[in-house]
This record gives sequence, C-alpha cells and structure tokens, in this order.
Amino acid sequence: ALLDSGLTSDCTAMQAIGYKEPALALRGEISREEAIELIKLNSRRYAKRQLTWFGRREDALRISWEAEPDFARAVQLSTEFLSLRGYHNVAYREGTNTL
Repeated sequence: ALLDSGLTSDCTAMQAIGYKEPALALRGEISREEAIELIKLNSRRYAKRQLTWFGRREDALRISWEAEPDFARAVQLSTEFLSLRGYHNVAYREGTNTL
C-alpha cells in the first residue's frame, strides 16, 4: 500500500527498519527470507548503536528491572529525574503510567 501510494524508496519514511527491507523484497531485489534476516540484523545494529550512545552519557537515567517491570516506579523516577534538570512542567500522576 505504501509503495502504491507513491512513496519513493529514497524518502525518509521508507528508510526505517522494517519498511525498506520489505520494499526491496516486493520489488524483487531480495527474497522474503532475506528481507526478514535484514530486518533482524538492522534491528540488532540499531539497538547496539543506542546502547553505545547511552553508555557514553554520564547524565542518563538508567532504570534496572528486578524480576518484573515496575512501570509506575519507572515513570516516577523519570519524572523526578526530569524535574531535577529543570523540566518542571512534567508531573507524575499517582496510580497511572502517564506523565
């Protein structure tokens, strides 16, 4: 549907992981299986780049989960972190997972 709508393969949206690979397969440039493997590979590479970038940021907030994720606690910690850095329009709403 995206290709039929007139989006070109060089537009920004079609460069995203999970879009460009199927487009290549639909155009017959690679197989379906190759597209799936490329999505997996590109996703792993992107995740590694993110980890590397965040690892260099000394001022980043790192939230480690125990056995089960505690999203309410993560929102609370994030809100406090942002508030201490001058983002005072951020408010944690008790009992919700929203800011």
